[in-house]
Amino acid sequence: MKNIILSLFLLPALFSFFCYSYGSTNKRSVAKRKLISKRQNRVIGEYLVTVRRGSDYDHIKIIKGHFADYTVIRIIRIKNDLYKIKIKNDPGPREIEKKGLQSREIVAVQPNYVYRVLKVHNRKLN
Repeated sequence: MKNIILSLFLLPALFSFFCYSYGSTNKRSVAKRKLISKRQNRVIGEYLVTVRRGSDYDHIKIIKGHFADYTVIRIIRIKNDLYKIKIKNDPGPREIEKKGLQSREIVAVQPNYVYRVLKVHNRKLN
């Protein structure tokens, strides 16, 4: 009887542990980590583009046309005037920022920075 009760509690705990550990080391997360530049703390090839508010033009066409030299793979709308773009041929943040500021419709361009949480040890503050 004790073995049955023990197995009812032990098996779900082991199952959830293995599911959690498998999920944290899957191929997708490893591939995503490889795209992060160690020196610059940014996702390589991803930029945030802010376009001018109130423009009558199609923002996606403007962004695709302006960054066509770098092969735009994907454009994701974050807010009304903010887009995340992924480019194939990444020349670096300085070059992309220079290229972006050449357009009258693009207000700002910045790399997609990765923010990390600092580890805090458990201790009493008082």
